[in-house]
Amino acid sequence: MKKKSPTFTILTDVYWGFSLFKEGIRSVQNQTYSNLEIVIINNGADEEITDYVLDLASKDQRIKILHYKENRFRWDDSEYFLMLILNEALKKKITGDYIFYKSYDDLLSENYAECMVKLFKEDPSCLTASGRPVSVYDSGIDQKELNERTKNIRPRYMPGHLLVLDFLKGGNKWSSPGSLLTLKRKSLIEAGGWDRNTDLSHFLRILPFGVTGFDENAILYWRRHEGQTNKLLNRKGYTGAPALYDLLD
Repeated sequence: MKKKSPTFTILTDVYWGFSLFKEGIRSVQNQTYSNLEIVIINNGADEEITDYVLDLASKDQRIKILHYKENRFRWDDSEYFLMLILNEALKKKITGDYIFYKSYDDLLSENYAECMVKLFKEDPSCLTASGRPVSVYDSGIDQKELNERTKNIRPRYMPGHLLVLDFLKGGNKWSSPGSLLTLKRKSLIEAGGWDRNTDLSHFLRILPFGVTGFDENAILYWRRHEGQTNKLLNRKGYTGAPALYDLLD
């Protein structure tokens, strides 16, 4: 009997940015990897977005939805809501062997999930995996960043702790504007799930303790626009101190 291929979960949340969300979720649905689980967290979105998400799920059996009637975001502690909703999805919806969290407005190359699964399968000691972030603007993909990269220059596999040390020393082996790691579900659960510092936390708490895989051909197109939550927070003077203190603790 042929062994079933691992399930790859792509997790995303939505509250606003309907047009960007539609592009982002389309890039998820178009993945070449067949055994895909798609979990959408409806974080109190309006009726138009909610109806769209429900319609998607009615037509695509890979989609699961976690609904919140009210938005859980808090301006005074912006990381808290994400920790809350991601961990609830982990407990109630996610069944995949590997998990990747994608922001609502980002895009994935069609081979992203396939490349990540291949990294884990080729090396059983691989604990985390990642592709390459490339900025995308309203005007299109940053071609210089795509073709002339100066960061994320590393081998297909390397010890995770060496990648962390290189990053802390200002090296060129890692660069990411946010969450880029694909994680084993078992490892994520053992690490306590997500906390307030969703990006740096797993980079420091999971990645150093095993081999990390990298495929430069798997690309996360990182959306750059004026409505980005981090930009809105910066204008309000938010520094992310609660998340940093949690990580240090």
